[in-house]
Amino acid sequence: TVPRYIVEEINALGGNIQNAYGISKEELKAAIPCGIGKINVDTDIRLAVTRNFRELFRDHPELKDDPKAGGVWKLLDEKRDAFDPRAFLAPIMDTVMYGAGDEGAVARITDAMRRGVKEAVGTLIVEFGSYGKAPLVEPATLEDMAARYAKEG
Repeated sequence: TVPRYIVEEINALGGNIQNAYGISKEELKAAIPCGIGKINVDTDIRLAVTRNFRELFRDHPELKDDPKAGGVWKLLDEKRDAFDPRAFLAPIMDTVMYGAGDEGAVARITDAMRRGVKEAVGTLIVEFGSYGKAPLVEPATLEDMAARYAKEG
């Protein structure tokens, strides 16, 4: 959906996101009766996480001097037109990939990531009427899923 308010917030925080547009929620809702059952939210998540990073460094400028968090800030500052958080995460990739070192300043960055995902996905779950419907989904183990894909392949 590419929430405009998040793009505007990123730009107000020193970003330079241009030409980021999506499909309105109203248009997506109109497509549901036509059989659309899946909506991609990756861009929404990336925007929310990037905005949260920028807010974190604005609100806690001391993190800019942290050995690991400072590297994230440096990339965020250099790549003002990027909104994919992976562009900024190289200094803490060990934490992102393996959970190693998720403490102190790095924990604040991973918390900003978690909050961004929750905001983007949670907002759409509520907007599209899916809140409370998880119990209606049949749980499947990884082994079950692997077997299903093996049959289809």
